[in-house]
Amino acid sequence: MFIVLEGCDGSGKSTQARLLEESLKEKGFKTVLTREPGGSPFAEDTRNLIFQSKGIDYMVELLLFNAARRDHLQKVVLPSIQNGSIVICDRYIGSTFAYQCSGFELTDDYINKLEDRVILEKQIELLHKTFCFNKQPDITIYLDIDPIEGLKRSNRHNNIETLFENKGLEFQKAVHKNYVRFMETIPDHKKIHIQTLLPHDSKQEDEILKEIMTKLHYQLKLLA
Repeated sequence: MFIVLEGCDGSGKSTQARLLEESLKEKGFKTVLTREPGGSPFAEDTRNLIFQSKGIDYMVELLLFNAARRDHLQKVVLPSIQNGSIVICDRYIGSTFAYQCSGFELTDDYINKLEDRVILEKQIELLHKTFCFNKQPDITIYLDIDPIEGLKRSNRHNNIETLFENKGLEFQKAVHKNYVRFMETIPDHKKIHIQTLLPHDSKQEDEILKEIMTKLHYQLKLLA
């Protein structure tokens, strides 16, 4: 099984990915925790290149992310699934749609036309089908956070990798909007939507994990 956690910056998805892996291990499942971009040596090097570079064009980002993803799939994700592990991945194709489309929408190239966005989405789909084996998650867990609260939360953590946080609130709002659009394309039985943080309404980490595990229960029964 291939489980992916998606969400805007500050949504807590990395924490929940770790907690989910620990919980599944306790239940006797064989697990692999990984992330994107990254997860394999080449992909981690590519991650460092992306986050340490300044002023990268959104299409350059898209190509680099796909190069890293292909290597990650080849070296980590696909072999682990074949060996019977549940692979839990912090970010995947949903992040590509949400972040790269948002980067494009905020450039001078974007004329606010629907066809511009559709073309970019088709390019993302084509790259995934051609170079990344068209591998889709069995379950996508989307941790939905208000972008204002998410950015505040992310900035409080003093992250070293701040490429996307530094793009500001308008970018985060665009990411959130594109995540919502992306999640609408996933069948209901393949997605879990968790509302994690609204203004003045913060869920605790264990509450979120419990909600995730409850909604995963049926799929996990099929593997038991």
